[in-house]
Amino acid sequence: MSRSSKIIERAVANRWIRFEDYRSLRENFISVYLEAAEAEPIREYLESRESDSLRDDALATGEESTEFEPHSIVFDPLSIFRKVYRALWVIVVLIAYILHKTLGYSAELVVGFLDGPPIASILFEYGVPISWLLAGAAYLLALKFDSNIIRLMNDELRVKDERIKDSDLKSEIFSFYLWNHSLTSNTTIPVLALLVMVRALSEELVDDGFRFAIIMMAYILDDDMNFMEALGATSKKISTEDE
Repeated sequence: MSRSSKIIERAVANRWIRFEDYRSLRENFISVYLEAAEAEPIREYLESRESDSLRDDALATGEESTEFEPHSIVFDPLSIFRKVYRALWVIVVLIAYILHKTLGYSAELVVGFLDGPPIASILFEYGVPISWLLAGAAYLLALKFDSNIIRLMNDELRVKDERIKDSDLKSEIFSFYLWNHSLTSNTTIPVLALLVMVRALSEELVDDGFRFAIIMMAYILDDDMNFMEALGATSKKISTEDE
């Protein structure tokens, strides 16, 4: 990606995205993960892991999130197709070169094959309408732009290396890992965008939702708590904090 493209994408992101709103939601999610880490099954798991190993996982997922491709279902097959196309064209050039050397075909034949025709021109020659080609190109450009914006947002929202390295608590490092790992999912940024919009309308609604998630997480992971007890604890916690 060119430097000018990065500048444009950064300008668009800074103009239309309030990163502080997303960072605030990040801390809410990390709080939920921290609460979940106190449950016995996860405590036992964390006790079996070394802090350095957990830290390496958190750092690795943070780096992975900045290279995440949300549209891999489209771009991966295209990448494979381009590689196959180039490989086939190399074979064609080799055959042309052999014909030139062995049968005396013109050297212009080899030179003409070196670059190979653009894929678009081949499709056009076989009757694909130019409007389809332009629409396909526009669609791929839009997907590429979206991928770059998401990677930029992931870089802004991931838990930074310094914060991970400064933490000595396994539960906290594990929470950082879970958050960074969530950024490699196609659904995370859209869900965060939805929560930002809902929070703009009713901050209390979203905050209550996170408090509810914390208590229900305890219910899911605690065999001694039944569903009604979890609901009661949630209602009590919300009403207490509202006072």
